[in-house]
Amino acid sequence: MFAFLFASFFLLYKNKNLMASFFMGLAFATKQSVWPIFPFYLAFIYFRNKNIKKTFLELIPFTFIFLIITLPFFLWNMKAFLDSTVFYLTGNIPHSYPVAGYGFGKVLQGLGFIKNVNLYYPFWIWQVVFGLPLLIYLIKWQKKDISLKRLIISYGLFLFVFWYFSRYFNNSHLAYLSTVFITAYFWPKDNENK
Repeated sequence: MFAFLFASFFLLYKNKNLMASFFMGLAFATKQSVWPIFPFYLAFIYFRNKNIKKTFLELIPFTFIFLIITLPFFLWNMKAFLDSTVFYLTGNIPHSYPVAGYGFGKVLQGLGFIKNVNLYYPFWIWQVVFGLPLLIYLIKWQKKDISLKRLIISYGLFLFVFWYFSRYFNNSHLAYLSTVFITAYFWPKDNENK
């Protein structure tokens, strides 16, 4: 997924928004880890264009590629699709991913609020409480300097909070977040593209 995401970043950097949108759609269709970037991606495109119509036109390749890949699976078996892509990870089915790792779920388990790591717990409440204010702040921060570097950093920070307050936060999450932040660190300033 990150290869598609990186290609999208590069094309956005080169002001090729339609091709960037295509690769962003491929990333979204590949893995849910990229989904939290959407509000920052949308804000970036809009802040750059300053035009709602143009922004939505540039999202057509994203929408088309995402739907053409995922919609057949969704229509084939909606329940199985949602169970495997959403409910397995959120604890909403009998055999969900257990509370695990280093995140807030393990803190709650250690404090005795979670007795059984396999049962449902409403982590979404914590994600909203901590994630929504951060989302608003980061989008305002992006607006002050419309750059790919800020887009990538915003995505990384928000994804960290989103994952930390989910059912599990593991080594694979830390590795992916490291990749995101290393990418942001080495990303050139947008004015170097001129």
